[in-house]
Amino acid sequence: MATIGLLLGPLPRARTTRRVARLMHEAASSSTRLVELDLTAVPHHAPYTDVPAGATALAWKRAVADLDGLLVLTPAHERSVPGALKNALDWAGGAVAPNALAGLPVVIAGVCEGQAPRFSAIQHLRAVLADSGAHLKSQPEITLTIAPDSFGEDDACGDDALTVGARELLSIAAGFVAHQSRTGIEREARTLPDALEPDVLVPDILEAATGPRSAVDGVPVVDEVRAPAP
Repeated sequence: MATIGLLLGPLPRARTTRRVARLMHEAASSSTRLVELDLTAVPHHAPYTDVPAGATALAWKRAVADLDGLLVLTPAHERSVPGALKNALDWAGGAVAPNALAGLPVVIAGVCEGQAPRFSAIQHLRAVLADSGAHLKSQPEITLTIAPDSFGEDDACGDDALTVGARELLSIAAGFVAHQSRTGIEREARTLPDALEPDVLVPDILEAATGPRSAVDGVPVVDEVRAPAP
């Protein structure tokens, strides 16, 4: 059974985001294991290249590396993808080795409420994933459009077209993953190091430079004010 990750960019309304996630899980076939990835499970900054990734970042990379494929749904936010989605892809990619996206079969689609602009968001998402070495499916490009009456008060989807679109998208993702498996395309080895103890290396690096020290997960915090070196 193929394991496909669902990476859902946040829509303007939190409830709609959860409704779409529920729809995707309900639309998944019995031959596909759909795993929803948590965008909040990564540090809220871009990866550092001179500070080792913390435990939360490594756990995120492991979660992506263990997938057979990835399905990414993005709304449009200010003519691009939501920042939380971009940050999650940055941490999965190659700025801090290893690159969990390299060679990973990925299918992308747009999702919107009404007629919000979406073309630029999909193009930006495609560029980000291509630069990370993901194995992207080029066509077809699908957009799930949510109408005001697509979901009922119980959050169940009553929109037949939306349900069909979700099933079609999941079928495309499953087929794309199966095709790569049949062709024998090998993904690069992903050996993930254990997180370093916070008192071993990270503080030593930051102590030699000006600025705040690093918390356990790599997020900079100002825990004290240090006078500049004479």
